[in-house]
Amino acid sequence: MAGSITFLDLPRSAAPAALGGVFVLLAGLDLVRLRLPGANRIFFRLFAALASPRERAGVASSTWYALGLLLTVVLFPTGEAVSAILVLALADPMASVVGQRLGRHPFLGGTVEGSVTFVVVALAILVPRHPLPAAGGAALVAALAERRGWPLDDNLAVPLVTGLTLAGTRLLLG
Repeated sequence: MAGSITFLDLPRSAAPAALGGVFVLLAGLDLVRLRLPGANRIFFRLFAALASPRERAGVASSTWYALGLLLTVVLFPTGEAVSAILVLALADPMASVVGQRLGRHPFLGGTVEGSVTFVVVALAILVPRHPLPAAGGAALVAALAERRGWPLDDNLAVPLVTGLTLAGTRLLLG
């Protein structure tokens, strides 16, 4: 999905409609899946490698991802929105891989290694695109938002706090 905005160069006016359509489709599928146990079993058979146990009784991560992208595109200027989406698309999965494979030191429900990876990847994305204070602040805040110690799914929280931090810092720095 991030690629649809970043690489296919959707016009700014078309992106919310496209992402809104994807979100409505995924939310509808979640509604069906959560109301029909047979549909939920099929979902977990088809997406066993991607679905987490917490999704068995709740909204799928892909639905939160689509909502996070939609809100990010609607709420933030293009530069901040694209950066926030790239952080979600690249830093979050890299942190997960490193944390699961190499993580040895627990940190807020994840690992220090995963969180450090998140910050490093986020900085690699943000530093060329934004002033260092904005990039650094957004990378740190997003890494904290990525941790599951609070009620928002990280696929919703990461792009929103990244975009908010970037936009807010831009306003403060002028």
